[in-house]
Parts: sequence; structure tokens; C-alpha cells
Amino acid sequence: MSLKSKEPEDKKLIFEPIPQGSHIGICYSIIDIGTQKKEYSGKIKEQSKIIITWELPKVRMLIDKDGNNINKPKAISREYTNSLHKKANLRNDLEVWLARKLSIEELISFDLTSLIGKNCLLNVIHNKSDDGEKTYVNVSAIMALPDGTPISNIENDAIAFDIDCIKEPDFAGLDTEKIPAFILNKIMVSKEWQQYIDKTEPIPPTNQQINNTQRNSDTQGFYKPPATKQPFVDNPNDDGIADDEKLPDPVYDSPDDDDEVPY
Repeated sequence: MSLKSKEPEDKKLIFEPIPQGSHIGICYSIIDIGTQKKEYSGKIKEQSKIIITWELPKVRMLIDKDGNNINKPKAISREYTNSLHKKANLRNDLEVWLARKLSIEELISFDLTSLIGKNCLLNVIHNKSDDGEKTYVNVSAIMALPDGTPISNIENDAIAFDIDCIKEPDFAGLDTEKIPAFILNKIMVSKEWQQYIDKTEPIPPTNQQINNTQRNSDTQGFYKPPATKQPFVDNPNDDGIADDEKLPDPVYDSPDDDDEVPY
């Protein structure tokens, strides 16, 4: 056995970012992460937030799953303030994406789950961290598909999660195996989650409840909540590579924060 160490041969695949430029995206995940606190100009603001995730059918990645190489689309997310105010990024992106103004009825109550399966064109950019050591891959713009562009179907399981589901006895929500830790952690620091966890210990659903829900809805799974307030942490594996260095399923790039507040 050699005492020499080297970078794994497939490590370059792990950190290969989504290229900058325009990509076809298919929305497959809408997650309500609840009321989040954010500091701006020395003041703490509370805002209701959502995260929209798209898979990119033409940007692929081979991942290892149970010893088999699986070809999957990469995915990218964007966080929004859950508001349809005339200056809100969510409203602006929806109207550009749908190529029309939202109706009065939609402005009163827009069903975000209607976006699941919808194709669009995403403009992707790379942003460097303040120290210049990390590259974040972000969505800078969303557009409707050009006329004549073939429509693609989603490959990943569709996911829709409403933060109010934590009040339901069955706790219909997320499947933690399909959601990256950064989204789970955002849910766990939300005002709604903290109020819920302070009142009761979550009870995970039974297999029968999971099966019933999956039969009744193709956009909901179950999220087994932790019994404590500890955040989800990616633990190291025997090969010395932390889980957050491995390829999740699907592959995620770091999401852009809602840019209603300037950097």
C-alpha cells in the first residue's frame, strides 16, 4: 500500500460547473422555505421565501449510484421573495417566463405548482466569492423558450412543498434524499419550523401514508423531519471525501439569493 495521496480521478467532474450562457431549463421543484430573516442596512427583515429549481436536460453528468453510472441532468436553483409586488423579482421572472402579464386573478393567487414541468431559457453566470476561491453558478435571467423549440419532459421526480404542511398530521413534504442540505437547513431556520419544533416532536409518516400520497399526487413526497434542531450535515465517508464534495442526485450548483437587495 502506498502512503502517497492524490486527487481522485473523477474529482474534476464533481466541481465542473454549469457553463455560462443560455440553457434550456425545466422546472421540477418548488419549495416554500418559510419566513427567513435577512439583514439589510443594519435592520433585520422577515420575508417569505421560496426556491425554484430547474433541471438542464442538455447539461449532463455521470454519477455513481449503487455502483452504476447514471446519466442525469444537472440542476440549478434560485431563491425568491414570495411576492408578486410590481417590483418583485418573482413577478418579473414569471411574466418574462410566461411571455405575458399576470392576470388580476393570478396576482391575487398564483398557483406556483403550475410551473412544474414548464420549460424556459435560463441565462447562467459565474460569480466569484469575496476571497476569489469559490465560483458560484447563478441564474441571472429567465426567458420564454423561442418559438419552435422542442418541449422536454422532466426526468427528476417533481417536488412541491408548502411550509404549512408541517402543521399536517402526516407531514406531507420533502424527501430528504432528493433535496440538498442547504435547502433543508433553510427550512429549519424558518420562523414556521422553529414554531413547530418548539411545540411538538415530529412524527415520521408510515410507509402506507407515503404510498397513498404518492398515488394521489405526482408533486409531493414525504420529508422525515429530524427529532432535534440540529442542522443537516454532510458527514465524511471512508474515502475521505465529504458528502458535499460528492455528486448529489440531481447535481446542484449554489443558488443565487434573491437579488431584490443589492449585493
